[in-house]
Amino acid sequence: MLVRPHPAGWRITLHPAHGLLAAELYTQLPVVVPADLSLPTLLAVAQHDDHQLNFADGDYLTERGAPKDFTLLEISEKQRSLQAESLMADARRKHGWTGLLIGRHYEFLYAGQPVDARLRKLLDRIKTRRKELLKSRGWTSELLETTYGRLRFCDRLSLILCGEELPTLGRDLEINDALGDPVFLHQDPESGVLGVRPWPFATEEFTVSVESYVVEKLSYRTSRELGEELSRTPAEVREWTLRAE
Repeated sequence: MLVRPHPAGWRITLHPAHGLLAAELYTQLPVVVPADLSLPTLLAVAQHDDHQLNFADGDYLTERGAPKDFTLLEISEKQRSLQAESLMADARRKHGWTGLLIGRHYEFLYAGQPVDARLRKLLDRIKTRRKELLKSRGWTSELLETTYGRLRFCDRLSLILCGEELPTLGRDLEINDALGDPVFLHQDPESGVLGVRPWPFATEEFTVSVESYVVEKLSYRTSRELGEELSRTPAEVREWTLRAE
């Protein structure tokens, strides 16, 4: 979850909501996949960060009981492997292409990093299965890389929006280079409208939104208590308008 200070307490955006925003951004890009892969692609973009929260077992509080942003989470090698296995299994049960994209995401996340034997075996299986599926289904590695680049671009832009990282004073912020070249984001100081350069989207203006939760308590005794608080808190909707310049 993404946690940010709010005048009333904390604003919390859960990772599934962040994923849904990434998918909404993806739908605004020009179409590159054939029609039969459109929905499996959207599923991958929407669920690429799922299976990360379990308030009954996880530790999502700081030492003082404040909700912990995902960048501060410390998970064991076993937890990391189990999380990856769970999401990969879920993706593969939906569609082979969904599994390929999620697998490609794990390869990107752990490239060059030391991982335990269990996760290494999963990454090896991902690589082997990718070769088999691309050959048997007639999908090209170029299409997979192009599609995954778009997932990564939308993932990063969604994290910027959900995490309140928008640049101020008309400055530019680099989103990433997942579309091939660096793409930059800035916000009009007066209107709040967002500009993206170079403009990668199919339409010249659109609005996206995400649901977050504002909780008033500053600290909690347990992660379970935080989860219960979130379950009974009405969601707030945040919106952003993006416009070509």
